[in-house]
Amino acid sequence: TLAPMNDFSNGSHLSDESATLATRCEKRTTPALKTDFLFVVDNTISMVEEQQALQDAAQGLFDAFQRAQLDFRVGVVTTDSDILRGGGFVTSLNDFRTAARVGLDGNTTELGIEFGLRALRRARMATAPNLTLRDPMNTGLVVIFMSDEDNKSIRPGMFGSYVTDYRMENAVAFSIVGPKPTGCIRVGRGEAQPGDQYIDLANATGGSSGS
Repeated sequence: TLAPMNDFSNGSHLSDESATLATRCEKRTTPALKTDFLFVVDNTISMVEEQQALQDAAQGLFDAFQRAQLDFRVGVVTTDSDILRGGGFVTSLNDFRTAARVGLDGNTTELGIEFGLRALRRARMATAPNLTLRDPMNTGLVVIFMSDEDNKSIRPGMFGSYVTDYRMENAVAFSIVGPKPTGCIRVGRGEAQPGDQYIDLANATGGSSGS
């Protein structure tokens, strides 16, 4: 009833004498929402439990995407590399799980925000369909950081410039990190230091954070 009520309230309510009110149905099909997801996964030795948790959660993640009828692709890089792993941006659960097995021998100076940004810029310049981002005019862009430590910056005192850069990429950041102010310890899931910069970037770009 809302649509007819809006029509009535927005009209003048004037008509010819003896006019009748008619109704008709309109069927409109909206295109599936499109989103490219980039996971930036910490690949250092302390991430054993967290990387396994990502593997365990992958099925539920893909089920949720499919229930929402989302046109999605997922890519994975690490906190020390901007190179997309596996087949680039993928839509298969098995391909994602393979790409997300990033190992534990990464550089212990975790530059997640820096390499996430480099990965986006590299993908903007790529030409291969599986390596490039889709048209930003009709495709959302989400970057998800997963780490048990805070980001290390190569721009000391210039965190705001990262916020500007991610906004210019039209990217919304989310973080799966240790919460402020003290991080967390969970039996069987390891220990996480507070991921202050990841959390701040998520808040500044319209995303959110989880422990």
